[in-house]
Amino acid sequence: MADHHAPQQLRQKIYFIASLVILVALFFLVFYRKPPPAETAVPFHMSYGPKGIGDAWQNGGLFKPAVNLEHLTYDWYYDWSFSYQPQRSADPKYVRMVWCDAIQETDVYGQPHTIAEIAQDDFQNGRSGRVWLVYNEPDAPGVQCGETFANDPVAAAQHYSAVYDMIKENDPHARVFAGGLLWLSSQETRIWWWSFIDTLALAGELDKIEGVHIHLYPTITDQPVRGEYGDPATCQDGRCLVSLVQAANDWYQHIHVGSGLGDRPIWITEAGWLFCDGYDHAWIEHNFMKPLSQWFTRDPAWPHPDISTNPGYTAIAWYVTRDPDWFPCTYLLDNAAPTPLGHFWNQLTINN
Repeated sequence: MADHHAPQQLRQKIYFIASLVILVALFFLVFYRKPPPAETAVPFHMSYGPKGIGDAWQNGGLFKPAVNLEHLTYDWYYDWSFSYQPQRSADPKYVRMVWCDAIQETDVYGQPHTIAEIAQDDFQNGRSGRVWLVYNEPDAPGVQCGETFANDPVAAAQHYSAVYDMIKENDPHARVFAGGLLWLSSQETRIWWWSFIDTLALAGELDKIEGVHIHLYPTITDQPVRGEYGDPATCQDGRCLVSLVQAANDWYQHIHVGSGLGDRPIWITEAGWLFCDGYDHAWIEHNFMKPLSQWFTRDPAWPHPDISTNPGYTAIAWYVTRDPDWFPCTYLLDNAAPTPLGHFWNQLTINN
């Protein structure tokens, strides 16, 4: 005999399943929220070529609002400040510097600015990823940042860490470079730098050194005792230039790479000639600027083939455009016009 209840039971099952599907659909419509898309890791930062110049910050007071740099060829520049000439913030070639223990500075118009404020301004206005240099010759006894830090690398490292946080908390894409060291061949500077690095490493903060910057000056950088100067007469036959690049090569291989920083860029943020008595533009051009550029660019015409060329420095800046008080034989500019040395600089092709 046929079961007359079977069709009804089947219909009930179908209704139950359909109701369950509808309930599940309603649940998702009411309660489910699509997760936000994952943030794409984009390497977002300004790009800097290898050819730089140092433009003395005092020029803001001489040529307001800024010295005219348009007659020079360069990939990047800095002025030993982070906000002295505010209009430079819009320039992607501008590199900022934190001077010594400063966390605030006053611009050419008399307005104060903090590191955090300036970094945030970069980030919010499409200028994220700028390079910040921290310190200028902190190893120089009694002068520059050495007035504060020459005898206390631990304090220098701790302040660097705090400055790094001020910058990165406001522009996470910024790149912060430590150093500005001068007496690279001296045992005192090497001990200073190792102590600086060790302080950060012990705090688990070695990654805060995102780059390094150093200075190269003949008869200074290569001296074995910090604070002592060599004889510029040794440059007449090229010996001081050879000694200088040997010091740079040694620092790169044994200190930069040897300290575990070989994966990070290292810039030469000052290179120049500091002995103007008896030396003119032409002499500096032929005996220092040209061969130094050959060493940096690994030019086959480098005149000392027995000495290795640039082992890995990625940028170099000439000191100086024009400074009201120092070393006129090194100037690239006379007011806004290039000096003879400036014309030669413009002709140089600096690459790495």
